[in-house]
Amino acid sequence: MANSWVLTDTTAIFQTLTHGTITVTRATYDAFDPAVQDINVTHQFYTYGYHEYSSTYKTNIGINDVSLADMQTALVNNPTPIGDTFAGPGWVYHGTGVDGAIINITVDEGHILDPGVVQRRATIVDGKYEIVTNGIDEGYFAIINKTQFIVDGVWGGAGENLIIYLAQHGKLSWNDPRVERIMLAMHMEEHCFPAEIPIPTSAANQSPISSLTVGSTVLSFDPHSPRVLGETLSAPLAPARVTRLFTNITDEWLVITPAEGELARTGAEAFELTVTPGHEMLDAFGRFRKAIDIVNTDARLVRADGRVVKVEYSRVVFSAATAHLYEEAEILVARSEGGLALQPEVMRGWKNCNFEVETYHTYVAGGFRVCNNSLFDPQTKFGALGDNVGPLISSKADIRRCGTLTGDEGFTVSFDDLSCAGRISNTLGSEVRCMKILQTKLETMARIVEW
Repeated sequence: MANSWVLTDTTAIFQTLTHGTITVTRATYDAFDPAVQDINVTHQFYTYGYHEYSSTYKTNIGINDVSLADMQTALVNNPTPIGDTFAGPGWVYHGTGVDGAIINITVDEGHILDPGVVQRRATIVDGKYEIVTNGIDEGYFAIINKTQFIVDGVWGGAGENLIIYLAQHGKLSWNDPRVERIMLAMHMEEHCFPAEIPIPTSAANQSPISSLTVGSTVLSFDPHSPRVLGETLSAPLAPARVTRLFTNITDEWLVITPAEGELARTGAEAFELTVTPGHEMLDAFGRFRKAIDIVNTDARLVRADGRVVKVEYSRVVFSAATAHLYEEAEILVARSEGGLALQPEVMRGWKNCNFEVETYHTYVAGGFRVCNNSLFDPQTKFGALGDNVGPLISSKADIRRCGTLTGDEGFTVSFDDLSCAGRISNTLGSEVRCMKILQTKLETMARIVEW
C-alpha cells in the first residue's frame, strides 16, 4: 500500500489505513497546498502525527423520495457543517472528487486541522441515502478527529443540514416526519416569543407575531452595518419579507423590564418584553447572544430605535398556577425504546412563535432588535458539539498558541496563555480562551459569553 498520494493522468488517490480511499481529480490535486500534497501515513511531524477519521450519516431518505442528483446538489451546497465556507472564506476551499464526491481542503496556516482533506459522498444502502465522510489530516488538533463522538457530532450536524436544504428547495415537504423531527429538535431550546408580541411591519404599523404569514413584511436590519457606538446603534431598519413561520411550546419565559433608574437616565419609554431564554438578541456590543446570557452578564439590550438600555429580568415557569398567564398549547412527543415505538407523551406549555426573515434574518420584537438565526441551533447533543467545536477549530490563526479547549466529555487541549482576554463557551461547557484581537472573527462563529 502506498503511504501517500498515488497519481494518474486524471486522478490522485490516497489509500487510508482503515477507511478506504480518498480520490480527487488531478486538477484538484495540482491546486493543493504543498503541505496537503505531502500528507503521508508515516509522518509524525506534530504531536499526534498523521491521523484519519470517518463518519456515516444515515439520512433515512429513500431513492424514491429524492433523486441522487438532488441529494448531490444538496451536498455540494452543504459541504461542511456551516454551509459552503465553514467559518468564512479563507480557511477551507473545495475541490472535485469522483462519482459525485465533494472535497474540502483546509488551508495551510488557516485552520487548526491543516493540512487536511475531507471527502464527502452520497451512497445508497438498502435503498436509502447515507452520507459518508472520510478525512485525513496532520493538523494540530488531532484529538478532535480522533474522538469519534466529536467527529459524528460535527458531520452529523452537516448531514441534517442536507435534509433542511432539500425541504427549503421543495424536494421534501416541511410536513415530512423526517424534516419535522429535525425542526422540532432544533426548537428543544426554544427561541421564540408569546403569540401576542408586537412585530413592526412598517414605520407606523405593527402586528402580533401570531398574525404574520409567509410573505408578510417586517422591519429588518443589516447586522454587519455600523455597530453600537456608545449608546446607540446606527443600523437603519428596512422592510424584509417573512419566508417561514414556526410555532412550538415552551415551559419558561424571561420577562425583561428596565433596570432601576434606567428610564430616567435614558428617557426611554417603559417596556416589558417576554421572550424564551434561548432567543438571540442584539447586545450593547453589536453581537447576537442568547437573552439569558445577556441579562446575566452586561444586561444591556438594543431598542428598535438603536438606543442601548440596561435591563433586569424575572423568570416565569409553566405550572398550574401560571398557565393562565399566556396562551396555552400542547404537542405530542414521539417516544421509543430501542426499536420499539412507545405511546406518545403530551407536552403542555405556552404557545410560542417565531419566523424566518429573508436576507439578514433580523427583526424587531416587542421594541427590541433580535435575530432568527437561533432557529438553526444544534438539534442534539452531538449537533451542539459540532456547531460549537467545528467553528472553533476552523478559526486557527494563532489560537493554538493561546488558550485552552476543555470539554465535559473528557477531552482537554491546552495552549500557552498569551494575554488572553476573552472566553467563548458552548452549550456543552467547552471553552476557548483567545487573544482579544481574535474577537471579531470568533464572535461570528460562537456565542460570546464574557469579554
